[in-house]
Amino acid sequence: MIDKEELEEVCKEILLKALEARYEGHKLVDISFYVKKLPHRNPKLVKFALWYLQDKELLKDCEITSKGVDHVLRNFET
Repeated sequence: MIDKEELEEVCKEILLKALEARYEGHKLVDISFYVKKLPHRNPKLVKFALWYLQDKELLKDCEITSKGVDHVLRNFET
């Protein structure tokens, strides 16, 4: 079963990594990028969180969208 708090933490970590990658100009960000950047997380949960964030239109093709940036700016301390 998915732990709600852990899923929220993974989603936050992914969005922050995606924002950083976009800002730094990284190209070809994909699922493996996040699995490598979050080695302390279960890869299955990372993949699920990526699907969820893409379905919510906060990510597209594993890269942050403007909607995702707005979400980070409104909800997280960066």
